[in-house]
Amino acid sequence: MGSEAGTAHPVLAVVVQADRFRFGRTVLVVPFTTNLVHAQDPRGVRLAPTKANGLNQESVAMCWQVMAVDRSRLQGAPVGKIAAAGMDLIAKNVAILVDFEPRYLRGGS
Repeated sequence: MGSEAGTAHPVLAVVVQADRFRFGRTVLVVPFTTNLVHAQDPRGVRLAPTKANGLNQESVAMCWQVMAVDRSRLQGAPVGKIAAAGMDLIAKNVAILVDFEPRYLRGGS
């Protein structure tokens, strides 16, 4: 609807929620797309497929589409893990999106 992600992203999402909140009913995620046009958006993070991350083609983390999803929608085990450098870029873009950039860049908690 509107500017929301247009398709379901069943396994192409990364959890960006702190582990200490793992008992809640919802989880914050950043969805991925294989539409590389979105790689031109400065809020996106382009990631190449690796054995570790489980991606099967180049994808873009759509950091402007952070959403809360019900835990029941996350079925099965994770298919991979994003390397620290990629997660840092995703975290930085989410921090900028929610206007925490100065705090994030200072290394505050």
